[in-house]
Amino acid sequence: MKFMNFLKAIRSIGMKAILFRWLYISKLMNLKQLGKLAEQLGNNARLDDADISMDNQLIGVDIKGEIMVGWYEYQERQLIQKYLPNDEPVIELGASIGTVACIVNRRLTSRDRHVVVEANPDLMPILKKNRDMNRCQFKVIEAAIGYGSTYITFFSNEGSLTGSIYQSGGKFMEIPAITLQSIAANVGFNHFNLICDIEGSEIGLIDHELTFISEHVGLILMETHYLTPYGEDGMRSVIENLQKSGFEVIDRIHNNYFLRNRALAASNLQK
Repeated sequence: MKFMNFLKAIRSIGMKAILFRWLYISKLMNLKQLGKLAEQLGNNARLDDADISMDNQLIGVDIKGEIMVGWYEYQERQLIQKYLPNDEPVIELGASIGTVACIVNRRLTSRDRHVVVEANPDLMPILKKNRDMNRCQFKVIEAAIGYGSTYITFFSNEGSLTGSIYQSGGKFMEIPAITLQSIAANVGFNHFNLICDIEGSEIGLIDHELTFISEHVGLILMETHYLTPYGEDGMRSVIENLQKSGFEVIDRIHNNYFLRNRALAASNLQK
């Protein structure tokens, strides 16, 4: 049994990741050191059967270390593996380098029924490279969720995970603003599941599109964020407003919530 589990781990994450985990657990190297070693060994990794390139200047060496030992987006990946169905369309907001997108797309039976949105143009090359390396078929939209104007100011904060409309650091850019409803209309998704990790912009999303979400979204995987002008109250309000609109939290890992739309679930059972 132990040998079979070892073989399964090799298929899923590769021998390189097993070595890196051993180096970290043995306290021979820290995450930054592992990230630098990863750069010397090809700047690539493997997570949940997906091959991931890390060849982008916005990915810090500590983040590369996290990817190599399997911690990167670990909470989201757990919830996806446990709850996300493979036969329903997906819209993902905040794709970053495409790790979650690739893992999700490889699970879907209709891989072209998947759209990802990323605001940072400097991440577009690595996002598309990871998509193509894994033969994924998701559509990429370069935009930011925003309301009231055609463009929105976006700050890179010099990181692959830290781009935000709230935290002003690094390069700033004027990015096309887009709404969830317009994304769904453009690709013809009437009902779909939503993955959302947009560094605080989930507050605006829920404020402006809650009715649309309650009528068209069956499942939501959402990471909430404290670092906005609204603080913890803003984070709580996002989940509370979703619950008031018919969603129930079926699982939570720290600030990652997996929610189910009770009304849509009930209607599907009646079909």
